[in-house]
Amino acid sequence: MKNTDFHSIPELKLLLDDMDEKIFHYTTAEGLLGIIGSRSMYASGVVHLNDATELEYANQVILEAIERFEIGDELAARALSKLKDLWIQVGMGLSQGQFVLSFSKTDDDAGQWERYAGPTGFVIGFGVELLDIFSSQGLFFPVSYDRKQQTAIVNAILSQYLVDPDTDLGEVETYSGDPLASFYMFNSLLTTSRLFKHRAFRAEAEVRFVQSHLFAPNTELSHKVGPYGLVAYKEISLLNSDGMMPVTDIVYPLTGEPDELGWTIGLLVNKHRDYLGDVAHRSTTFKLRSSPRR
Repeated sequence: MKNTDFHSIPELKLLLDDMDEKIFHYTTAEGLLGIIGSRSMYASGVVHLNDATELEYANQVILEAIERFEIGDELAARALSKLKDLWIQVGMGLSQGQFVLSFSKTDDDAGQWERYAGPTGFVIGFGVELLDIFSSQGLFFPVSYDRKQQTAIVNAILSQYLVDPDTDLGEVETYSGDPLASFYMFNSLLTTSRLFKHRAFRAEAEVRFVQSHLFAPNTELSHKVGPYGLVAYKEISLLNSDGMMPVTDIVYPLTGEPDELGWTIGLLVNKHRDYLGDVAHRSTTFKLRSSPRR
């Protein structure tokens, strides 16, 4: 039994093709210091995401697609029925074992400055090399905000397991006769569901790294007390095979000359220049925002 080949799904490939050579992460000054100092970032538990309706939305997309998926083979239909029952019973509950790390395709979105960076925060630019670093650790794709596209992604995953592979997905086995087919489909859909958001959030142009602790139980977790209680975090390394972190830009708020904190971070960047990437080898560390704070 092999896992879902996400990169063979046309709709997911289109999402990747739409990515530029840089992606960005909005964070506070404290967050920037932590990322540079630890050479890593923390993926937060899905149940603690800012949008409380996100899980329910993705759940509806997948359940509706399962119910409408047409299949003629008896064994495949049986596996699909088991999948539907499993999803209804435990789909939402198992989201607590998932962790998400968010980026954006834009470095100047007013909503994200306000929600994630604050008046003295920063935006960290990363090179596309981050795709290689994260792809080996979990699922890393831009978020889809289009309902039809989301349904097509679900259908493609179901097809990889249930349909005779006379499709444009390449050579894939037919799993309909495997008693574990429903489990593997469930795992793939649960992970992919974190890439589905309502179109109302499309301005964020989000790119997500998704990792499941549920199916990697030996993963070490960290915890801290947040506004709504204890929150679980998963530490994700940002270093490539050469021991470098692909940081390309540090975007500083347009507030005139960098303040004392800015100079402090500049010194920190210089201190860690051996692994920080392009930004550490420039004469100017900071790039000011192109527009005033809204």
